[in-house]
Amino acid sequence: MRTLRWCSLIFVSLLACGCVSLSKYNERVEQIRGLNGEVASMEQTLQKSERVRKEIETELQKTRQNLAKLQEEHELLKTKAMTATSDEGPVRPVLLLQQMEFSNELALLTAKLSDAEVRIKELTATLAAREKAIRKVPMLETALAEREQHIKDLTDSLHYLETRVAMMKRDAVELSVKRSGSEEQQSALVAIRALLADEMETGEVVVKEYRDKLIITLKEQVLFDSGSARISKSGKKTLNRMAKVLNKIDNNQIIVEGHTDTVPIGRKISAKYPTNWDLSAARAANVLKYLERKGKVKSELLAMAGYGCYLPAAANDCAKNKKLNRRIEIAVLPLETERLAAVRQQTAMR
Repeated sequence: MRTLRWCSLIFVSLLACGCVSLSKYNERVEQIRGLNGEVASMEQTLQKSERVRKEIETELQKTRQNLAKLQEEHELLKTKAMTATSDEGPVRPVLLLQQMEFSNELALLTAKLSDAEVRIKELTATLAAREKAIRKVPMLETALAEREQHIKDLTDSLHYLETRVAMMKRDAVELSVKRSGSEEQQSALVAIRALLADEMETGEVVVKEYRDKLIITLKEQVLFDSGSARISKSGKKTLNRMAKVLNKIDNNQIIVEGHTDTVPIGRKISAKYPTNWDLSAARAANVLKYLERKGKVKSELLAMAGYGCYLPAAANDCAKNKKLNRRIEIAVLPLETERLAAVRQQTAMR
């Protein structure tokens, strides 16, 4: 109640932080998408460069082998030609014909050699260019590794932001629930003080406001006869007035607690209530049932407990204090977020 204003301020701050984090989250997602495209392009370039390098190396090796073979044939033909032109004596027609064939073959092979040399120069220039490109591969690999690390860092940041956003959403929901519960408690406090003003003035009903809950204490004589768990006529009238407030509650739990003093149970009622545990639990159960059936308080919000003499309001050392300890307490406190969701679902199914 007193912290309502602070809760509202914190709630607004959380929502503002959530908007900033969501914006940063979307920005990181776009960065990761762009980097993934760059990485794919770089990987394709690496694969293509490596494939071309292997093809050029294979082609150069074949060309060198062909060149060596052509050079051997060239030298052989040169030797044959020199032998043919240096022969003494009359040149026979067969030798002349052979010389012409050798000369033609030499010319053809020389042309092939010239073409091969041109091709080799072209391939050498191409290979040099490719080797220059291949030397860039380590740089590309380094850049790729840096990009992958950057993506990993961004992914980690993204997961962190997603976790933070989820936590902030949950905190916002919990804060909203607490604020709703706090507002209900404040309204209930005002209404009960108005409806039970006479009982509060005489001290038969005490209402205390705590940081996160509201405790309504009803003394034994307001609801029961001595040693009985049956609600008296005057007690029913008091509960009827209280129910007008409690049945409007949606975001708080209502716990009915029974308490006794340390005086042992008398013989007259020991068969029905053997101990103070039994008496306190029976009184709490009867009040709960009355609020549910007659007061129309939501069943899913109600709970009860019997504490016997083990949570005294005062020391059980005199008649006055023992009278204070014989009481019913109704606690109004916020529901947990999960419990509230279940309650609302159950209410919607009705």
